[in-house]
Amino acid sequence: MTDRNYIDLRYLPEDHPLRNTLLVDIRAEFRKSTWPEWTPIVRGGGKFEDKTYNDLDGVWAEAFYLWRAPKLESMK
Repeated sequence: MTDRNYIDLRYLPEDHPLRNTLLVDIRAEFRKSTWPEWTPIVRGGGKFEDKTYNDLDGVWAEAFYLWRAPKLESMK
C-alpha cells in the first residue's frame, strides 16, 4: 500500500491492537484488489460491523481483499 495516511492491517503483528479492535471502531476500509474505490466499514452497514481484522477468514483477510485504517486511529 502506498498511501502514507493509512496502515495496511495485513502487515501488523497478529497481536497488534488494531487487528483486535472492531473494524468499525478503527474506521477501517476495504476493497477487492481489482476495485478502484475503498468501502468504509460503518455501523449498521453489514456483516463486518461486529468483526475485527483477526476475525476475518482467509479469503477476506489474505486472498483478494485489502484492508486499511487511518494512521490517526493507531495513536489512540
